[in-house]
Amino acid sequence: MVMAERIGYAVYSEIEGGYLVTASPSNYIWDPAAALLYETAAKAWASADRRGPKYAAAVAIVRDNSGRLQHEELPFPMKAAPGSWIVRIEDTGLPLGSLYVTSLSRDGKTRASTEIRDARGFSHEQALELAAQLQNKPNRTAEVEQVSV
Repeated sequence: MVMAERIGYAVYSEIEGGYLVTASPSNYIWDPAAALLYETAAKAWASADRRGPKYAAAVAIVRDNSGRLQHEELPFPMKAAPGSWIVRIEDTGLPLGSLYVTSLSRDGKTRASTEIRDARGFSHEQALELAAQLQNKPNRTAEVEQVSV
């Protein structure tokens, strides 16, 4: 069986039901042949992020064995490097669900996001230390997770 040929990268929106064909203004068409192509997945993700994380996603445009064009979903790029550790916070007092630590200021204040891809990577020791500090509030748990490759 022959693998599908990757043509390039594009932005797809479930909401719009199509592929981004012009960037400014944003216009979408259902036909992958008309998609605005990017050279790299990173450039497609940057374009998708400008449209909103829940609104659009980067995809790979591929030509299958029969010559038809379609897309394959790409995994979200993580800010944290593979092998690093991220800190996930669960707070039953907040209706947001899981929060991920995105930054830590010099005075110890943390910033967090609901998007796992925004999480900052730490060494295992730093992550465990931070999780222990963050658990000192009622209704809150903090856990560490290793970013997979």
